[in-house]
Parts: sequence; C-alpha cells; structure tokens
Amino acid sequence: MYKAFQTARARQWRYLATISVLLPVLICLLLAWISAQRLNANAGSNEAATVRHQIERILREAGIAVDIMMPQLARDCPSLQLGLARMASQRPYFRSLMMFEKQAPFCSSLLVTPLDSQQRWNLSFSRSLRVIENTPVAFSYPGLLLSDYDPKTDRHAVAVVDGQYLQDMIDSVAALDGHLIEVRIDGAPGYASRPVPDGFVKGSEVELWKESFVAAGAHFVILVEASDRQVWATWLRLLAAFLPAALVIGLLLAWVLSRVQRQRLSFGEQIHAAMRAGEFYMAYQPVCEVQGECCA
Repeated sequence: MYKAFQTARARQWRYLATISVLLPVLICLLLAWISAQRLNANAGSNEAATVRHQIERILREAGIAVDIMMPQLARDCPSLQLGLARMASQRPYFRSLMMFEKQAPFCSSLLVTPLDSQQRWNLSFSRSLRVIENTPVAFSYPGLLLSDYDPKTDRHAVAVVDGQYLQDMIDSVAALDGHLIEVRIDGAPGYASRPVPDGFVKGSEVELWKESFVAAGAHFVILVEASDRQVWATWLRLLAAFLPAALVIGLLLAWVLSRVQRQRLSFGEQIHAAMRAGEFYMAYQPVCEVQGECCA
C-alpha cells in the first residue's frame, strides 16, 4: 500500500518537474516570436515615417514654389528665367520649374534645354499633383508634377519634382534594414525600392507596415515589406539571447520542485497522507492460551 502510494506521488512530481522545465522555454519561444514581429513592425513604421516626412517636405516646398510663380505668370520669360533657375538650384529635388501657356511651355528654369524639346503634359485647370512618365533632361525616371492654373492669363505654374531624387531617397531608407518599400500615388504604382533585397520570394513577403496620407491633394500609400527569412532571423537572434535564461529558470523550478517532493514524500508525510485518505483501519486478533484453551 505504501509502495503504491509512493510510486503514484513520485510519478506525479516527475510530471510537474518536466512541466516546470518546458513551460519557461515555451513562454520564451512565444514571446520571442511576438517580439520579432513587433521589432520588424517598428522598423517598418520608422521607415514609412521617414519616407512620408520627406515626401511631405518636398511637396510643401513645391507648393511654395508654385505659389511664388503664380503672381509672375503675366510677365515675359527673359525677366523670369534667372529667378526660376536660382529657385530651382537651391532645392536639389526640383527637376525644373516651368510656366505653360495653353498647355505649351514658354519659360523654364532649365536654361540649357530648348523649350520645344520639353515634354508636354495635359495640365489640369486647378491645383493638382500627378505622376509623369518622364521629366525634362531625365526622361527615364518618373517624376511628380505639381501645377496650378491662373484663368486671367490662361497660364500654368508647374513644379516638377525629380523622380530620381525620390527613388534614391526611398532606396536609401529601404537599405537600412533590407526591406522593400513601395509608394503608391492615387492607387497607381509610383515608386518601389531597388534592388529587391536578397531572400525575397514572390508570395512569401511579410507586410510590416502600411501607412496612408494625403499630400498636395493626392492620396499616398506607403507599404513596407520584409522577407519571411528576415522575421525568422530576428526570432532566432532573440532566442539566442533569452533561451539560455529560460532554461536556467526552468532548471531552478525543477530543482525547487524536487526539494519539495523529497520533503512531501518523507515517511511521516506518507503516514499523515494515508490517514487523511482513510487507508488505515483497526484489525483485532484474538490471543489464545493453549494449555487453558481459553481466549482473551
């Protein structure tokens, strides 16, 4: 009876000791995975915020330039061109500052570029922002065109943001953590960081952060993605840092439980446990005298 009781209690404590070792490890695995996702999401959030800040600043400066040009639209080009060139040269993200008359350019900050070689665009008759396929002197890069219209002179003031400047800015931010950054403008693809980081496989990317905002009347969406390998690598780094501590905590818990087990399985504790369980009972045995043939 006592042996069976001791065996059952020992088995029970052995299970508890195993659980005490595994539980901290399992908690560490779960928390490391949650932390890995959170760290990557925070990095994506910071990258999106940086790109957003730069885009808003550039478009704000473009709006200021357009506002400066609007009162000057009635003047002739020779009196404006040097001022346009000076204003554009002070801001590296401007490809050109231009004035249009009846959808045709008549003045530009690009002093060395003939006006008849400039790309012509269908400009809106209100302030608007849109992506253009190419920009003056850099026809292979898309740019942002911010324009405003003056009905009195039937002329447009146009600020062309250098697409290569935007592309380089997005590439430099994406290279910090090896993520992929995509900027969409009014629902259409605008810019995507280059080159595609190593480990990116189509369909296996993980969306870290998505941010939407409105600037200069256009709707922007910034999407930051990472490869699943990056998330796993972050998880493994966290495990390498915290898993030994979890193992130490589990072993300490197992040691404490083993000490408690030895105390609770002492002979006196077994007697008390058996009495509480009603495992003891009284048994009377008669005492007989052989010679007298009597029992007491």
